[in-house]
Amino acid sequence: MTHLLAPSAPSIMRLHHLAVRLSLLLLFALGVVASGLASAASSSFVVNVGTTDLVDANPGNGVCADANGQCSLRAAIMEANALANSLVGGVPTPHTITFSVATINVINGSLPTIAAPVTITGTPGVTTISGNNSGAGSKQGCISLTDSGTAALNHGKGATGSKILNMAIGNCSGDGISANGHDYTFSNNRIGINALGVLLMPNNGHGISVSASQVYPDTSTGFLSSTYASFPVQPVDASQINAFQSNLATAMANFSPIIISGNVISGNAQNGIEIFSQNLAGVIASGNMIGTDVTGNIAAPNGGAGVRLTGSTFGNLIGPDNVISGNTGDGVRVEAGAVFLPNFIMGNRIGLSSTNAGTHIGNGGSGIVTDTRPSTDPTKLNPSTMSLIIGPANLISDNKGANNNAFPDVLGSDSAGILITGASKAVKVWGNTVGMGEFPPGTPVASKAYGNAGDGIIVTSTGNTIGGSSAGQGNTVAANARHGIVVKVSSTTATTIVGNSIGVHPALAGNLSVGNGVDGIHINAASSTTIGGTGATDFNIIVGNGRNGAKIRNGGTGNGWSNLLQRNRIYGNAKLLAGVGIDLDHTENATDTPHSEFPANYANLDQSAPVICTGPADSGACNGSAVPSSTGGNTTFDWTLATHGPANFRAEFFRIDAATDNAATAMTYLGEQLFTTGAAGTINSSGPCAAGRCSATIAAGTGGSYIVMTITDITPLTDQPGGGSDWKSNLTCFIGNLGVILPTCNVNNTSELSNVVNVPQAPPSVTTTAATAITTTTATINGLVTSNGAATTVTFDYGLSNAYGGAGSPLAGVPSPVAAGAVNTAVSAALTGLTCNTTYHFRVNGNNGVGSTVNGGDLSFTTAACAAAAPTVTTVAADNLTTTTATLNGLVSANGAATTVTFQYGLTVAYAGAGSPVTAPQSPLSSGASNAPITAALTGLTCNTLYHYRVTANNGVGGTVNGADMTFTTGPCAPVAPVVTTLAATGVAATAATLNGTVSANGATTNVSFEYGLTTSYGGLGSPVAAAQSPLSSGASNAPVSVVLSGLTCNTLYHFRVTANNGVGATVNGTDQTFTTAACAPTVATTAATLVTTTTATLNGTVSANGTITTVSFEYGLTNAYGGAGSPVAATQSPLAANASGAAVSVALATLTCNTTYHYRVSANNGIGGTINGSDMTFTTAICAPVAPTATTTAATTITATTAAVNGLVTANGAATTVTFEYGLTNAYGAAGSPATATQSPLSSGATNAPVSASLSNLVCAMTYHYRVNANNGVGGTINGNDMTFVTAACPAGAPAVTSAAATGITATGAVLHGTVTANGGVTTAAFEYGLTTSYGGAGSPIVAVENPIAAGAVAAPISATLSNLTCNTLYHFRAQANNGVGGTINGGDLTFTTATCPTATVITAHTPNPSTSLQLIAVTASVTPLPPSGTIAVSDGAGATCTITLPATSCNLAPTSAGAKTLTAIYSGTSGYAGSSAVGVAHTVTPVVNFTGATATGTGTATATVSGAGCTFTAAQFIAVAPLVAPAGVNFPHGLFDFKVGGCGSGATATVQVTFPQALPAGTQYWKYGPTPGPVAAHWYALAAGAPNNLVMTATTATFTITDGGLGDDDLSANGVIVDQGGPGLAVAAAPAVAVPALSQLEVLLLSALLLMTGFGWVHRVTPARVARRR
Repeated sequence: MTHLLAPSAPSIMRLHHLAVRLSLLLLFALGVVASGLASAASSSFVVNVGTTDLVDANPGNGVCADANGQCSLRAAIMEANALANSLVGGVPTPHTITFSVATINVINGSLPTIAAPVTITGTPGVTTISGNNSGAGSKQGCISLTDSGTAALNHGKGATGSKILNMAIGNCSGDGISANGHDYTFSNNRIGINALGVLLMPNNGHGISVSASQVYPDTSTGFLSSTYASFPVQPVDASQINAFQSNLATAMANFSPIIISGNVISGNAQNGIEIFSQNLAGVIASGNMIGTDVTGNIAAPNGGAGVRLTGSTFGNLIGPDNVISGNTGDGVRVEAGAVFLPNFIMGNRIGLSSTNAGTHIGNGGSGIVTDTRPSTDPTKLNPSTMSLIIGPANLISDNKGANNNAFPDVLGSDSAGILITGASKAVKVWGNTVGMGEFPPGTPVASKAYGNAGDGIIVTSTGNTIGGSSAGQGNTVAANARHGIVVKVSSTTATTIVGNSIGVHPALAGNLSVGNGVDGIHINAASSTTIGGTGATDFNIIVGNGRNGAKIRNGGTGNGWSNLLQRNRIYGNAKLLAGVGIDLDHTENATDTPHSEFPANYANLDQSAPVICTGPADSGACNGSAVPSSTGGNTTFDWTLATHGPANFRAEFFRIDAATDNAATAMTYLGEQLFTTGAAGTINSSGPCAAGRCSATIAAGTGGSYIVMTITDITPLTDQPGGGSDWKSNLTCFIGNLGVILPTCNVNNTSELSNVVNVPQAPPSVTTTAATAITTTTATINGLVTSNGAATTVTFDYGLSNAYGGAGSPLAGVPSPVAAGAVNTAVSAALTGLTCNTTYHFRVNGNNGVGSTVNGGDLSFTTAACAAAAPTVTTVAADNLTTTTATLNGLVSANGAATTVTFQYGLTVAYAGAGSPVTAPQSPLSSGASNAPITAALTGLTCNTLYHYRVTANNGVGGTVNGADMTFTTGPCAPVAPVVTTLAATGVAATAATLNGTVSANGATTNVSFEYGLTTSYGGLGSPVAAAQSPLSSGASNAPVSVVLSGLTCNTLYHFRVTANNGVGATVNGTDQTFTTAACAPTVATTAATLVTTTTATLNGTVSANGTITTVSFEYGLTNAYGGAGSPVAATQSPLAANASGAAVSVALATLTCNTTYHYRVSANNGIGGTINGSDMTFTTAICAPVAPTATTTAATTITATTAAVNGLVTANGAATTVTFEYGLTNAYGAAGSPATATQSPLSSGATNAPVSASLSNLVCAMTYHYRVNANNGVGGTINGNDMTFVTAACPAGAPAVTSAAATGITATGAVLHGTVTANGGVTTAAFEYGLTTSYGGAGSPIVAVENPIAAGAVAAPISATLSNLTCNTLYHFRAQANNGVGGTINGGDLTFTTATCPTATVITAHTPNPSTSLQLIAVTASVTPLPPSGTIAVSDGAGATCTITLPATSCNLAPTSAGAKTLTAIYSGTSGYAGSSAVGVAHTVTPVVNFTGATATGTGTATATVSGAGCTFTAAQFIAVAPLVAPAGVNFPHGLFDFKVGGCGSGATATVQVTFPQALPAGTQYWKYGPTPGPVAAHWYALAAGAPNNLVMTATTATFTITDGGLGDDDLSANGVIVDQGGPGLAVAAAPAVAVPALSQLEVLLLSALLLMTGFGWVHRVTPARVARRR
């Protein structure tokens, strides 16, 4: 309930207060039990004054009022502490404190400690508590809360349950918020920084400090165990953290967690957040900006750490979504000591800006520092055995705490991304990125710019873990300036490092440029470190680091050993410095050379590395070893080791892709091998080991790649020394992560990497595997391929037998090719179009270029059974042929039904042979028969006779199916003379024909030929000619025979016949036949062209038509490809008659090019033999009319100090040409004697590229001369050649003369220096000295002149030099100097210049909030570069709002005068030596406010104001008290005044304002205004009228009026677009009426009555209304 002070009767109120106090006394006197009474409601207070900071006049009366009747924050807290809180379910309901003023200045000592539940709520971006009046005077304490209160007032636990919301708290003497207790909420506050989150308001202490003095009722082991059992599962990535946060709060509910969220906590002198006390648990700090401005992108440092946990506080969660950057100290310090439950840090940006990848705001120290351990007190045992979990999803980068990076092996008090130190134990670092920038999170920047300035992670205590085997537990540790992970101090043991990426970011696959600056992992004197493991994800990837992958140093038998590296991928290191993959410290940062291991005064007891043998010629134990090989998916090689013993060892083998581990870009773990050594340290002979070496066979293909290995001593130890005299007699296990010596362990000393050995490529290994997906017509055939070092092409053979040959066989495998490193890669091929119920053979093949194709074994499959269908039949060739018998053959598939099979045969395809059809003896076939061979034997056949036959089958489906027709011929009969027949000639052409016939050999081999000639005597050239088919076989019957004749005469009749002889009788001749050859092609000859002019010619030739009408044309052109315009061109005489013989043909050409050679030929075509071409000939057109000459200048020759010959080339182009040479010291030429006539001038008209020259004399030594050749042939004027130069020889030398000349081109940062030099005969160097004094010495001074060197003959040659990077507004001295080797350096006189005024660049860097409202100040931050010592920056929104920044300040607050889109500008005024500059306009949006709601200054409630009118908006609005104004006599203002400004309406516009008040306005209320009026300008009180110009309308709760800009009611009386007004409803009171006493409850009435009886009513007389009136 809100307590209000009646303004008209303060005495009555004081009376009421007295009555209340007396009533309370009476309650105690009567023994009334307060707990039996109904609780009063919790109270609400509105702070309405921020300047006086006075105490409450009467704490506990329920009214917040100081001596002036105003409610200060101090008074509100005093009231809240003194009043009872109402109870809901036994829990006190907080009082509430809100504000109607923007700033509360604490000036009268520290604010009271809050000892009751209170919710303090400000206006975001506005409400501010300042501990020293905005910087003036000494600072005072601000907000403090305690968990100790008054039980009788229902707040026995003090302020527990309080909330501080939306406040800015700064300039305080101590902490911004100091809270002792539980169940607090601090949200959306600005602590140490202003309300807009941009300007610092430093608190002298911490930003927020939380602790507790009340002990938790139960922290026993059992209670802790049950609490921990309800903890949520550890998240694996950022997406799960919010749910974890919520569930953790639920699990920790019994500990009454504190919530710190959404705050900006920056600029404080000590830590941003301090969490202290074992009595405090479950604090959740999330979504805060700690050490930055509100954007998270600009540093606003806290003087200490961003967050600090101390005093054994436990179960706290820092995260998610905090930005903890920019702090002077560390980002997070966990110095919690022994904790009952673990603390958590997850999902934060620690050292990085929020969103701006271009800013670097890392913390000044480390990102996270820990000194914490789990409680081991048996009565309060930490059930998790963990003290702190860092991760997942922290980005811990760009922190500035630097180490001694110049000496990376010197480890002192170092800084890191994460520093685990002190007594830290059981700290888990899971799933973080340390050293890389990610903008936004999850998107890494491939840059080392965000690395922590020291190491990534440092561990100096025992029993901690970095990374893990489970999903999301591995860390990325990359780009840090020194080492990735450091484990140091001789007492440090039991550190586990697994599953991490060290030097590389997993999301930047293959990018090895972001490694840590020195070592990936650096172990110094620490022991029992486990790096990697046997789990599938235990290995670390240690790649791309500057020096070593992993370095272990500074060890001996007491410490620095038992550091295990197992199955890690360590490659691609030594990017910046000499280093190796694994480095033990016998030879630092290099491979250890063979040496004796003992005495073991080195790390890992100086464990020797193994050696992989390279082959038979290798030395030592490797002599006679096998060459490493990789076949069949296995790798075999030999290796050896010289070490200590007896001992047990494990060898681990790896494949890499380069000849050194540092050059490798990939590494794969292959396997391991166990072995033992004897007392001498040599490998015992057992299994694959003999004669000091072992053979390893690994189930992995490595052909074409490289192998490397390590060994680890795994000899077992105990917690007691072994005794004896061998190497391990004094060794024991180290302390484990539980803090006691382990009872058993292994030595676990890992060696350096071995030598790297190449495994030669080998042919691929292929294995055919069973077919799959088999149907009636399809199947998938499969195999396995190991590439053995080279990419392998894969194919499959398939077919009906192991000869394969199926359709498309071989088929390409999928995939193919298989990568070079593939091992047992599955390959396949899909087959289609197969035959059902058929057996197929197949195999896989591989070829990698090493040797030939390798075939897999043959396998087969049978397609699925066919559905019953018509049989399939194939007729097959007959065999067993004799003169009278034969065996017919075929193949039949029954296709699912019993099948009868027969053969048909005969002399024709009618198959009418005796007994046809013949049943096959195999008939009927069974239903499953497939391609079954069938036969039938025939007898009684005729010799030498052709028979047709086919197989037929019928299974009842689809009728009888016939095979294809085939033939056979029975054996020959006894021979007789052949039979011959001459057939007509074919293919008859002009000079060729084919002669034909048929011959039956009749039982004997027969020679066949053809006779031909011009008569029946034949006798043609070469006649007779053997037939192409001769000799015929004995069985030939009517065999076609032929021969092709050539070289015949065209258009000629020929006779011919066929002849044959088989040795039986004489040659048998066929009948005579004739043919006539075709007509002849034309004959052509090209002859010389005639009538040739510059553009015309006549082409000529002769043509014989040879019996057929013939077309004739000419081809011509610039080459023998012809193609001239219109080519070919028809001859004038075309076409020629058929009888034309040697006929002359021609064509006239026009529009040719002069002086050009043309090719041409005659062509003819009579339809026979295609187009016939004559030979190629040429002609050249007549020479062209002359044109201007061409001229080219060439290099001068025979140059001396005073003479030279100048040269050129000239083409006359058709006319006699005069040639001259121009020359001189510039390309204006003009030397005495220029131009000089060329010796060869004039040139003849036909001269082409003719050399021309002229001899020059009387030249000046050591000078550069320009020259060019000129030519003129009367056409087109004089033609000039190109300009060229030569330098005459040096003059006799003397000391140079030098003069300094005034500087030019002077800017703020640059100038051009000038001078002249006379070389006096020697090549001269020229330069300038410059500097701030006549001692010169400027950066780079002396600076060489642009013209340097100066030619020996130069006279007063100008020289210059351009200076840059000068300091603006600065006086510089300079002088020219020259030296030609005579007389030393000669200096010119000293001159000076002053650089221009420094230019500046002004930029607006922030404007918040954006968008803003018309009621909000816009905090505009601007900067000037370079930063001048003084001056102002004028800021404007272009619409009348301005503010000024006076340097070195960086911001000012802009109060908008209207709403809408604005363009913010900033103009620097300039100062001495610094030019003014303007910032580029920045867009800003001001949102109009036409409705304003706020608490009245008198506490009557909430009032609302509305403005209307085109574009009108409130630009300032507040409900204020009448004071310090003096109200008009007799007028009471129950709601105070409404003070406002309106803008945006336009100059002279009218705005309508309506104010709605929280309580009814009494009759007679007027709306009073205070301000100047057009008449009496001085400010005074006046009431608005109902008519014009203000049109006041009053209702029960509202006042509505209009004000015209510049008119009555506008306090600035100016039509300037801004209306200024303050006023409120006032009621004139003539005399004070009787005041009603506030209503009392029945109990209060009884108590008051009793009190009245006891006091005898005497006091009533003393406080009559008349007295009250007189006191007024």
